[in-house]
Amino acid sequence: MSRDSSANPREAEVREALVAIGVNTAVWLARLVMGLMTGSMALIADAWHALSDNITSAAVLIGSKVASKPPDESHPYGHGRFADVVSLVIGLGLVGLAAYIVFEAVTRFVAGYTIVSAYAEVAIAVVTATSLAKEGLARYALRLHNVSGSPLCRADAWHHRVDALTGLAVIPVFIASLLGKWSALTDLAASALISALLAKEGFEIVKDATLDLMDTSRKELVRLVERVALNVDGVEEVHDVRVRSYGGTYYVDMKIHVNPNLSVEEAHRVAEQVEETIKKALGPGRVVEVLIHYEPTTPHN
Repeated sequence: MSRDSSANPREAEVREALVAIGVNTAVWLARLVMGLMTGSMALIADAWHALSDNITSAAVLIGSKVASKPPDESHPYGHGRFADVVSLVIGLGLVGLAAYIVFEAVTRFVAGYTIVSAYAEVAIAVVTATSLAKEGLARYALRLHNVSGSPLCRADAWHHRVDALTGLAVIPVFIASLLGKWSALTDLAASALISALLAKEGFEIVKDATLDLMDTSRKELVRLVERVALNVDGVEEVHDVRVRSYGGTYYVDMKIHVNPNLSVEEAHRVAEQVEETIKKALGPGRVVEVLIHYEPTTPHN
C-alpha cells in the first residue's frame, strides 16, 4: 500500500471494504455451518452478524464513492458528510442487531433446546480461527483509519473487533456442552454478552457520527491548532479557532494577530506559514482548507 493512497480517506475505505467482504464471507460460512451442526443460537447469530458486516462494508463502498465526489455549486464543501451519515447508519444497525440477537436467544431458551456436543471440539477450533481472522481485519481497518482519518474505517474496524470478541464468547457454550450441563443457559448468556458489546459499540459510533454531523467542536484539535500556530514566527495571538470534520477531513477557521508594522505581503506570508504548519500537524491529506483572518496587534485587542 502506498503512502499516498492510504492517506486518502476515500481510497482507504475502498481498500478496507474489499478485503472485509472476502474475510466476512468466509467467516459467515464457517460459523453458520458449525452453528447449524451444533444447534448453538449464539454461533448462528454470530454467523449472521459476520454476514451483516458485508452489508456495512458495501455501505462503506457506496459511502466512500459518494463522499469522494468533488465540491460543486450545491455542495461547496464537497460530499464528505455522506461518510458521516453512513457511519451513523452502521452504528444504528449494530444496535438493531443486538436487539434481534437478544430476542432470538430468549425465545429459543424458553422453547427449550440443547447443544449438540459431538462437534464441540471442531466448533471451538472454528470459532478461534475465525475470531483471529476478524481481529486481524479490525487491526487492518484501524491502521487505515489512523493513517487516513476515515470515520468509516474506524466504524468498520470496531464492527470487526466486536465480531472477534463475540466469537470467543461462544466458546464456553461448547465447553459446557462437553461437560454435559448448562449448555442452553451458557448459550443464552453468550448471546446476551454479544448483544451488549454490539449495542455499546453501536452507540459509540452513533454518538461520534452525530457529533460530526452537528459540527461539534473537537477541543483536542482546537488546542493542537492553537499551539502549532503560536509557534510560527510572527504570530502574536491566536483565537476563534474552529475545526470541522467532514468525513475524516478537516476545515479550519481561525484568527491570528501579527505585528502592526508588517506589510500586507509580510502578514500574508505569516498566514501561509501557519496554514502549512497546521496541515503538517494534522496529517497529510487530512486538512482540506485553512481559512485565516489576520489582524494587527493593538493595545485594544
